[in-house]
Amino acid sequence: MPQKKAYFILDANVYRSFAKSRSLKEIKCLALQLRKKEDALDLTSICSAIVAIELISHLVPGDRKKEVCYRALCLMALHTLTRTHDGRPMRYAAYHLNNVLTNYFWNTNSTEFPYYDSVFHLMDELVKNNDIGNCNTFINEIQTLRTNQLTFRDNYRSNMEAFLVSFGAAPTDWEFFRNKKKNAKQNTERLAALRDGTYFYQSVVSLIRRAASDIGVINYIPPQNVAKDFLERFQAPLILNLYLMGQVGEAQNMIRPADKRWNTLNDFQLLLNVCDNIYPNTILITEDRLIRDVCQYTGIGEHALDVVGYFKMIKAHWLLFKWKVNKGIAAGRKFAGEMLVKIKKRLKFSL
Repeated sequence: MPQKKAYFILDANVYRSFAKSRSLKEIKCLALQLRKKEDALDLTSICSAIVAIELISHLVPGDRKKEVCYRALCLMALHTLTRTHDGRPMRYAAYHLNNVLTNYFWNTNSTEFPYYDSVFHLMDELVKNNDIGNCNTFINEIQTLRTNQLTFRDNYRSNMEAFLVSFGAAPTDWEFFRNKKKNAKQNTERLAALRDGTYFYQSVVSLIRRAASDIGVINYIPPQNVAKDFLERFQAPLILNLYLMGQVGEAQNMIRPADKRWNTLNDFQLLLNVCDNIYPNTILITEDRLIRDVCQYTGIGEHALDVVGYFKMIKAHWLLFKWKVNKGIAAGRKFAGEMLVKIKKRLKFSL
């Protein structure tokens, strides 16, 4: 396929915001409008497996977000659908953490690639005819996806806990962090070291080794220049990874896989997609100020825009005006950077 001038990844909350006050008929109209605007400027949007999983995971009976997530899923499916020169339907796709890493280092797909490909197939089945009744037909597949999502988070948490307790002589398990009173001094020192960058390089090596084990390369020790190149290119998502690690280290109620703050793990993976350069000039569209500030702080601020920035890029002026009115955004409002200041204070490191 010919290269586009830019590729957008809209996060789950952006799609949900678009879908919140629209009917399924209006969703279809909006998707076609966005696609038409993008096509006219040689731009396109990517379908993210991470976003699809987040939306599909809510499509179960009793979930209060079910209807809006279904409309958001329909919007993403249609918005990202394009065609080859010979008329065949296709999508540009963005994948999971492991697949980004194995492709970056070894130019091969992760062993989990077929599963994430099946997520796109499930999405297409669910959105057929914009019929939310499809969720009942595929309820077993949705439940399996939810289980896999929670298992992945739980495994990732376990990996982070193992990483945190691997520094220093005393602790050998997660109970060290749970017993805050007894181990307060060491716990505080470790979390401080995490935030000032002491563990930054080691966390990078840990991620690289994770990718190696995925394709059967055991006990891989990356050369320092390889780790350094990876660190420099993926600074923004790696900082988010440290931020998530800090949350795990200090927030005991976050060890549950269903905690909503695991959204940071989704953001981390979306930023990996932005930085991996499979699609040159990939831009994440998010209303999350932390994400945009991290990108700004690491020198890739133009690769993380809010919805207003996205509408300006695709020249959707009528949508821009409507969005500002609905969100109560004054036209002359200045960008507030409180979180950036916090990041600079908490994550001071040099390469």
